[in-house]
Amino acid sequence: LKKIRYLFTQLGADNTGAITYEMLNQHIRTPAVRIYFESLGLDVTDAWSFFKLLDSDGGGAVEVEEFLLGCLRLRGHARAMDIAKLTYDQTWLIKSQGKFQQFVEEELQGLNNKV
Repeated sequence: LKKIRYLFTQLGADNTGAITYEMLNQHIRTPAVRIYFESLGLDVTDAWSFFKLLDSDGGGAVEVEEFLLGCLRLRGHARAMDIAKLTYDQTWLIKSQGKFQQFVEEELQGLNNKV
């Protein structure tokens, strides 16, 4: 946990208590940060996907708790990252499909009322 907290501060979270995608993307290519991620067993070749998986509340910033839990959850082989990304994508698709379905039903109801 100390390593993960240190990494979090290295990404620029000292001032705000959270990191943004821009902060992560800026630091993720540096050798020191990449080595740190690798020492934690994290494959972060795709910064955007990694950030979205860490940002569990979808707020656009990752707080220290999200970062800690996310790094612990995603540790290990790349397969864990792939499964987490698939889960995220599927959840997003289900939510989007639900919103679309609700929109279509409301529009059909409006048309039905006019007829």
